[in-house]
Amino acid sequence: MNAPSANTASREMPQPAVEPERLRFSQLFNLAGALTLLRLPLAVVTNHFMHNHVAFVGVFLLAMASDVLDGHVARWTKTQSRAGAVADGWADKIFLINFAWAMQMAGYVEGWHLWLWFLREIIQGAIVPIVALDYAYQRKPHPSPLPEGRLATLCIAVAMMAGLAHLDAARDILTVVGGLMGALAALRYAWRDQPWKRFFRKSDI
Repeated sequence: MNAPSANTASREMPQPAVEPERLRFSQLFNLAGALTLLRLPLAVVTNHFMHNHVAFVGVFLLAMASDVLDGHVARWTKTQSRAGAVADGWADKIFLINFAWAMQMAGYVEGWHLWLWFLREIIQGAIVPIVALDYAYQRKPHPSPLPEGRLATLCIAVAMMAGLAHLDAARDILTVVGGLMGALAALRYAWRDQPWKRFFRKSDI
């Protein structure tokens, strides 16, 4: 009887579990991370400036500048990271939601604008708790933005600028387009991630 080969023996031996890579806050200790995290204190101070038009617009423009620059700085300084990508997305959402709320309280927009601006986030709200750990522990690659999502973000940002400039027609049109694109992006994200599969176990073969 022939002895099992080395390859066969290695295949039969249990392989040690590989610990998934965790998101590390230390990956944000750089210039790009500072630009990303800048939007968090800006989100906090928005309510204090909502009745000072010049300062209110300045807070918005500073936040948008940090959003544009952080990715470029990360690539220039070779400090791209998973933590940076995740923090960038959440910093955007936190700032925009707080700023939009302040805009409504100051009379720049109405409630229906906010519903359409954040329709994507409302739809995704049921998905994020299910898939967040998969992305956090790198069980799945960090999702790349869809074209519809990028267009939605651009339309919403420009709609906010139009609202600040009292350009009501442009604000309303961009709000509707941004809401539709955001809803489409959210549905496509859901189809891509298919979180409902976690509740159905594959039958053993």
